Amino acid sequence: MFEFLDDFFVRAMVAGIAVALIAGPFGCLLAWRRMAFMGETIAHSSLLGVVLGLMLGVVPQYAILFVAMVMAVVLYFLDKAKGLARDVSLSVIAHGALGVGLFLISLMPEVQVDLEAYLFGSLFAIDEVDLLIIFIGGGAVFIALLVYWRSLVAVTISPELAYAENVVRPEAEFIFTLMVAVLVAITMKITGLLLVSAILIIPAAAARFISKSPEQMAVFASLIGMTSVAAGLYISLLNDVAGNAAIIVVAIGLFVLCFAGSKLLFRNH
Repeated sequence: MFEFLDDFFVRAMVAGIAVALIAGPFGCLLAWRRMAFMGETIAHSSLLGVVLGLMLGVVPQYAILFVAMVMAVVLYFLDKAKGLARDVSLSVIAHGALGVGLFLISLMPEVQVDLEAYLFGSLFAIDEVDLLIIFIGGGAVFIALLVYWRSLVAVTISPELAYAENVVRPEAEFIFTLMVAVLVAITMKITGLLLVSAILIIPAAAARFISKSPEQMAVFASLIGMTSVAAGLYISLLNDVAGNAAIIVVAIGLFVLCFAGSKLLFRNH
């Protein structure tokens, strides 16, 4: 029934487009909240999950998801405590977890770790199990986003007004943090931990230039992300270059086009 998924390129395309579709709205929320580096912070922390998975004999993907969610919870409570500036908290967690992960790897010389696959992703090595994880995890995250979208947008635009009018669900902020962790965990296979933030933020940043409402920006961000994946993978296939890098290059090109187009339109009016 799903024989078409036997082709590695088709699997990569399906996985990439699915992740880009979901990442669009999340990238918008992160951009609006000036939390662009949150995805990168959780991704860097995920290397610790890889190491813990190898040490404990657990499938690395599960350990990555667990560590990503733990780090997201830590970020949430640090942000609420207001003891540190948000950018400082992000930096401490990102580099601290990355350093601990690398330190633990150095203590296990007998264990062979393909760091390149985790740093840069292995898009063309995606199999049916990876696709299942992306669809289940991504689908759950997307449904949760639809449920909490109104609350998240309201508290992003005007927290005081949102709480005064009682349009914010109390658990929305915490759930959002966990959703970002799950999204980062399932995206790492595609982009690697070094480029997770790019696929979240660049399409959203491009969409901002051509959007007139939050919902419109979320839709455009998803479309730009999916276009970047499709075009980037074809460029990779035709020119034998890294797929994730080609995706980001296309996304940057679309960002420039959206920026230039908005400036020309503004000048004409």
